[in-house]
Amino acid sequence: MRFRDTVLPGGQALRLVYGEADQLPGLVVDRYGDTLAVQILTLGIETRADLVREALEHVLRPKGAVRMADSPLRTLEGLSLSREVWWGEVPEKVEVAIEGFRVEADLIHGQKTGLFLDQRLNRRVAEAHAKDRRVLDLFCYQGEWALHAARGGAREVVGVDSSEPALAAAARNLERNGLEGRVSFRRGDAFDVARELQRAGERFGLVILDPPALVRSRKHLAEGARAYRELNRAAMGSSAARAATTSGTCCSTRSCSRPRAPRAARSACSSGAASRPTIRSSSPCPRPTTSSARCCRRCERARPGAGRLAAATGIR
Repeated sequence: MRFRDTVLPGGQALRLVYGEADQLPGLVVDRYGDTLAVQILTLGIETRADLVREALEHVLRPKGAVRMADSPLRTLEGLSLSREVWWGEVPEKVEVAIEGFRVEADLIHGQKTGLFLDQRLNRRVAEAHAKDRRVLDLFCYQGEWALHAARGGAREVVGVDSSEPALAAAARNLERNGLEGRVSFRRGDAFDVARELQRAGERFGLVILDPPALVRSRKHLAEGARAYRELNRAAMGSSAARAATTSGTCCSTRSCSRPRAPRAARSACSSGAASRPTIRSSSPCPRPTTSSARCCRRCERARPGAGRLAAATGIR
């Protein structure tokens, strides 16, 4: 805990426990101000839940905590699914400061552990690439990528997500930060919308892809890799470089699929459009850098129109 506070001092929204990367497989703990989001994924942690609670209360002294035990991964070990207030007082929505923005986190009904805190540094990179570009944000969730793009000087940002509650939260986040006039949201399946935009001739200077896990297990690897390629092919097709000689176009894509995720992420960029990788990164410090830690939330950025991505041969 002291190490986390040293790297990100005073952070209201911060991941405190990174599962197996912290030698605690199956346990994720996020802090949102005085409230904790505690995700329990495995039988080993489930049987020690009382010890986990005791340690968290003793060290962190939060006002309340949500017990998040609703991941489908739990069913692999015969565990039931639930999400509930574990102890103390938990507001319906928690508002926190993160990366200079005020955003809300719905710990009871939201996705995963409320916000995707492990993408904070990648969002900074997207912000640095957004100036004067038209930006497409697929799977935008509550609009954090869109916030960064707007602050980075994007001339227009279009966010797409299938969840109406997520888009409503995104609109509130924009209003909180005075950016509501620079971003528009569209509800729909990101795969379908990406294809529609491509067919309509819509072009973007920066395309951001942050999909959910498309490879749930090793047996779904081939199917998931095809989905990544299809999604990235549509995104690359909407890039400005396909319509003009814009060499500065960028596609930023992520994969949170654990089984062979780095290979799946690289294969995802082999979209059939000429491209080259520019930056590869994974989850930010202060995440411990074990091999399993590097496996999740792989981030790749590629520029169309500048040669073919080295990983175009696919998954090896």
